[in-house]
Amino acid sequence: MTVEPDSVRRFVRAHAALTALVLLALYFVATVVAGLINSYSPVPFWDTWAGALGFYIAHQIGDLSIWWAQHNEHRIVLSRALFWLDYELANGSGILLLGSHLVLMGLAVFVFVLFSRQLLTLTPAQQRRSDILCASVLTIWLFQWIQAENIAWEFQSQFFMAQTLPLLALYLLARASTADSGHRGRRWFSAACLAGVASVGTMANGIICLPLMLAYVLVTRQSWQRALTLAMLSVLMLALYFHNYQSPPSHGSVLTALTQQPLALAHYVLLYLGTPFYYLLNGSHAPRLAIVATIFMAAVTVTALIRCVSRLWRNTDQASPAQTYWLWQLALVFYIIYLAGTALGTGGGRLVFGVNQALTFRYTTPALMAWAATFVLLLPLIRQRWSSLRWILLPTAVLILLPLLAEQHKTLQVQHAKRFDRAVAALALELGIRDETRINAVYEMSNGLLDIVERSRRRQLSVFARYPWQGLREQMNQFYPLDTALPACMGHIDVVTAVAPDQDHLLIQGWLLDPVTHQPAQRIRLIGEQNMTRGFALGGGYRPDVEQALGLATARTSGIAGYVSTLALGQPVSMLAEGSACVLHIPSLAITP
Repeated sequence: MTVEPDSVRRFVRAHAALTALVLLALYFVATVVAGLINSYSPVPFWDTWAGALGFYIAHQIGDLSIWWAQHNEHRIVLSRALFWLDYELANGSGILLLGSHLVLMGLAVFVFVLFSRQLLTLTPAQQRRSDILCASVLTIWLFQWIQAENIAWEFQSQFFMAQTLPLLALYLLARASTADSGHRGRRWFSAACLAGVASVGTMANGIICLPLMLAYVLVTRQSWQRALTLAMLSVLMLALYFHNYQSPPSHGSVLTALTQQPLALAHYVLLYLGTPFYYLLNGSHAPRLAIVATIFMAAVTVTALIRCVSRLWRNTDQASPAQTYWLWQLALVFYIIYLAGTALGTGGGRLVFGVNQALTFRYTTPALMAWAATFVLLLPLIRQRWSSLRWILLPTAVLILLPLLAEQHKTLQVQHAKRFDRAVAALALELGIRDETRINAVYEMSNGLLDIVERSRRRQLSVFARYPWQGLREQMNQFYPLDTALPACMGHIDVVTAVAPDQDHLLIQGWLLDPVTHQPAQRIRLIGEQNMTRGFALGGGYRPDVEQALGLATARTSGIAGYVSTLALGQPVSMLAEGSACVLHIPSLAITP
């Protein structure tokens, strides 16, 4: 069978816009993956130390209460299950956790597409095209790198769970509401209850999922058995959540903010839900755009809520197509209310840090989800009035897409400096050197952090079980045979400085390359007199100046940084590039004036 060229051209012309949209969506997914690769570091970052590594150690010694223990105001049970899997299967590399972010983002897109199917009455061919279109638009929107603080931080799976699981719970509840009252309906309702209970184990905002599901059942006048089940689950999970609950000392409360700073709290919520548009404009008028956008969202949501409730209460025939449509719309409205409640709860706890704290990058994830729900909610209207609205919607889409593409392009930049800073911080922790400036790149210096580090080293967990950090402390001040016939490395020591508050070690910085392959070293051993190991340094630092001077692309990451004992002061030191078979000789180690 041959395909006529004319038919191919007609097909391409007919589907050109849709094909371009699909390719654009694939680009957004690919760039997010590229961003994860380019920013990846196996070194735990900030809350990962206590929240993931500390949790796993506590679990190892038999403390089962740690699973339900608070993390700030949250009980991150489901994320802890992922932490456990990551340490069991990948020794805390974080790769499994970062992969879960992609899965959860994809699940959100899928559930939104399922919602769109229920709101649009289409032929099978139209449905396929609609599914592809909706999935592409939602993928572009929800895979934005603007939320990189959540996507690229291995600890943040709960941020995606806390938005996706309630969406799934409300979808399942709407499915149960539109199904028959028999076995099929009970299965959907049971699945919805399970997702609602699971939401409690994501973040603090997850506790409002079950009460909202109860409100949905009451508003839609479903059976007393369903209402009673959800009421009992709501009371049980709230009681369990707040049993022995301790409010974080530095946070405020919603009640206090409502009574003492109502306008500031409203301002916080408006900014919070408008963050995507704030960062799209990113100028002096950005806060106004964010607020106006959120007011639009609120108007759409309130209008839809009033219409849904009035139509559902006017018609008692739950099985009619009209009733089914309003049940699905109401589920999306309740999801937006859930996210508005999330913004309100966050504002109540964090307004003490100022209104602009609402613009924190990690808060863009729930805001993006709220706007995705608003888009799906408006889909029937867009389809019905496309011929008149497209002259407004298409230029608006282009204006939104251009800054999105600019932000997404950042994923292609390798984060050399960030990765190297974290690697050097881990080196200081492995060697037991209190270099606060470098360690602060991964966590603020504290006795709690040092305790987790020591316990991790003993158990050979995380980076302390990996090259180039593993076992370095035990090799300090030990004999190491140095081959004197090794060729000289290309390199230079730029700075040798004191380390605060450590008094026994110096920070050494410079650059180094293999003279033959011109490759940077991964780890450098510093050998003093009598062939005693006096320190270690790591390669991989970003040195565009060396690249320009030498004309070698490999020199871009030739930077080195590490630590040497003050016992080597005034002595010759040899810097052995492990794996490169070269050595850089320093005639006499001295602090840089």
